[in-house]
Amino acid sequence: MSHSKSEEIDRNLERFLIMLPGLVDAHEGQYALIRNGEIKGFFESALDAQIAGNQRYDDQIFSFQCVRETAEELGYFSYAIAPRAP
Repeated sequence: MSHSKSEEIDRNLERFLIMLPGLVDAHEGQYALIRNGEIKGFFESALDAQIAGNQRYDDQIFSFQCVRETAEELGYFSYAIAPRAP
């Protein structure tokens, strides 16, 4: 994985975690396609999000995350859990 892709994934995860609490109600279980820290769309499966990212971005610099309150393993893509109120 290139250094720039790794940085993009880290940046996307940071932004996704900030947005996650506001996404769960409307998009739980869907996969968010993320590029440049912005959600570019929601998809029903990880495969659909991967295909869309591949088709849209020739440089392959994007990531995707499942919208849910618990962590999900997405390989090297990252982990994400919704912050919980104390």
